[in-house]
Amino acid sequence: MKCSHRHSLSKDKKFAHPTCPDPALQYTSLGPQGFHVSARLDGYHPSLDGYHPVAIGLGANLGPRLQTLRGAARSLEELLRQPRFSTVYETQPMYETDQPSFLNACGVGWTDLGPAVLLDRLQQLERDAGRRPGGSRYGPRRLDLDIVLYADRVVESQDLTIPHPRLLERGFVLLPLSEIAGPWIHPVEGLSIEELAADVDLSGVEATNLHLD
Repeated sequence: MKCSHRHSLSKDKKFAHPTCPDPALQYTSLGPQGFHVSARLDGYHPSLDGYHPVAIGLGANLGPRLQTLRGAARSLEELLRQPRFSTVYETQPMYETDQPSFLNACGVGWTDLGPAVLLDRLQQLERDAGRRPGGSRYGPRRLDLDIVLYADRVVESQDLTIPHPRLLERGFVLLPLSEIAGPWIHPVEGLSIEELAADVDLSGVEATNLHLD
C-alpha cells in the first residue's frame, strides 16, 4: 500500500507521516500517536507540514509550585500538538541563592506558531499564573516558561534567544529534557541533549517521583 501523505524533506532526510502504513518509513515516537520525532535521524528534528518541534522549560518556586506546574502543563496541552512532559525535579536556585527552591520540568511538543508568537503565548500563561512584570531577572517567580529549543533554529533578537543562552549550564533543564528528547542535537554545540546533560554540574538538582499528569 502506497502512502498518500506528504513527507517533509529537510537536509535530505525524510520524516515519515505518523500514520504512514509503510513500516520502513516509521520512526521512534515522542508520543503514543500523532507527530513523531526520531533518534534515527541522528538527533536532527525536521519540521512537518508547518509544525515545528519545540522544547519548553517549566519552573516555579512561589505558591503551590506543583499545582502551578500542572496547570501550566494543561495549558501547554492546549497550545502544542502531542505534548510530553518529564518528571519533576527539585532544584536549588542558581545566580540568586537567597530564595526558595524550585520545582522544574521540561515539555516537548509540536507547534505551528512562530517563535515570537509562541513566546507571547507563554508569557501570557505566566501572567495568568500570577507572575508580574519587573523584578529581579533571576529572582523568585510563580511560573517561568522558557523556549529552550525550536527545531534546529538559531534565533537572536532583542526579546528572544534560541537555543536558550544559559542552557549549557542548567542541569535543571538538561536533565529533565534528556528524559524526553535526549537525541535532540543542540544546533550550535553540535552535541545531543544526552551528551550535554552528562557533562553539566548536577549539584542541587534532585529527582522526585512527581509528575505533571
